[in-house]
Amino acid sequence: MKTRNQKIIVLNAIPSLILALFVSTFFAAGGIAENYTDSYFVAPFFFIILLVWLIGLILGLVTRNVLLSVPLMYLSIVIGFVISSLIYN
Repeated sequence: MKTRNQKIIVLNAIPSLILALFVSTFFAAGGIAENYTDSYFVAPFFFIILLVWLIGLILGLVTRNVLLSVPLMYLSIVIGFVISSLIYN
């Protein structure tokens, strides 16, 4: 039986995943810039956003801590940008 906290985490996981997937794919593909290479993903380090999101989901389902996991899932985009900029530079 799922607890109330697990239901809240799973219900917040769906829109935050859609948002994180859209943003990470958009920036990994190069955004709206022209791509002169033959590869589709010119900046694959932006997929770190999905890794941070997954860590937030797993952390929430294991600890059942809504106040920790839900903000981490939504802030994964910002955290992913920071980590990506540190890796790229």
